[in-house]
Amino acid sequence: MTNLISRRLYEAAHNGDVNPLQDIRDRYPLLLMGGTLLDDPYDLLPEPPLQVAASFGHFDFVVRVLELEPASAHHSDRQGLSALHMAAANGHLNIITHLLQFDSELCFLCSNDGRNPMHFAAMNGRLQALRLLVGGIEGRYDVKTFLNAKDDLGFTLLHLAVYNQHLERVRTANFLRGHGAVRSSALSSTTSQEIWARKKDTLMVVASLIATMAFQAVVNPPGGVWQEDGAHINNSSVTSHQAGKSVMAAKSPKLYVFFITFASWAFIFSLMELLLHVSNRVSNSGMVSEALIVYAKYMSTLSLVATYSISAAFLTALSGQDAAGFTFLISITAIFVLLYLFFVLRYGFRKRPSPLKKPITFPPPIPPQS
Repeated sequence: MTNLISRRLYEAAHNGDVNPLQDIRDRYPLLLMGGTLLDDPYDLLPEPPLQVAASFGHFDFVVRVLELEPASAHHSDRQGLSALHMAAANGHLNIITHLLQFDSELCFLCSNDGRNPMHFAAMNGRLQALRLLVGGIEGRYDVKTFLNAKDDLGFTLLHLAVYNQHLERVRTANFLRGHGAVRSSALSSTTSQEIWARKKDTLMVVASLIATMAFQAVVNPPGGVWQEDGAHINNSSVTSHQAGKSVMAAKSPKLYVFFITFASWAFIFSLMELLLHVSNRVSNSGMVSEALIVYAKYMSTLSLVATYSISAAFLTALSGQDAAGFTFLISITAIFVLLYLFFVLRYGFRKRPSPLKKPITFPPPIPPQS
């Protein structure tokens, strides 16, 4: 019995027959939403009836379903497609007009792959449908931003409109450009600037932390400082020391020189990076300042790693053995430098592919229904 009801509703939507709707709505209210029958949770309709009717262009059926179940306009099928998606893809102008009059915010519904009804109108070359959709939001929303919205694969309406280069799609592309849709190159440039702006705060925090650690390392070196004037034995010789001076400088003077050098580099390069950020030179100088910031970031990070290596060499059993400590320092630093060079050469200078050259994997246009 339940299968017969489901089949009856689906055939009614397919043929545009409104006669059985009231009876089905009274007996099985969830069916008009594309849901399950109350007594058979496994009996699902292939598609919600509103989507089926909108796809085939049955205007009266769409109107009647919205009267009986207004919430069905916002309901989506398994692929995330609403009735407006189906009407836009197949160019049924009367249904599009009615749905927009019912609720203009239906334009914002997105499918599972991030496409709104305008994407489907553009990729199928439905210029008149696209005009209606744009007119439905014009004056109330930012049309330019909406037309440049990307799907989950990074394609805008303009990408989808010109992909197959059919005449109607070219006209659609011209219409989109006339309403503010931009080419991918301009959109990619804007997107890159927005991404860099979002990264700026994080980079400044990291630079501040590195500068703070480097400063503290110099003020409080490994081993601390002498608490009073006196003398100590270093390599079988007696050496005097002063209060407040570094113990490391007296015990391992060569190692201390490297420690101060790398700690100073970490501090200076971090300050350079902070000054570049604060002066907003990234936005003025473009890639040059961005490259300087990246260079300063890597140098400060590597210098901090070297500073840590020296501290570890002094505080371990190598304490006082300058030659062994120096060897330990160079080995650790060399590993990080080699890894850094590997990643720079492997990924840093590789040209990023254009979004248009990525494999086109979006589904083929929905053919018009006869």
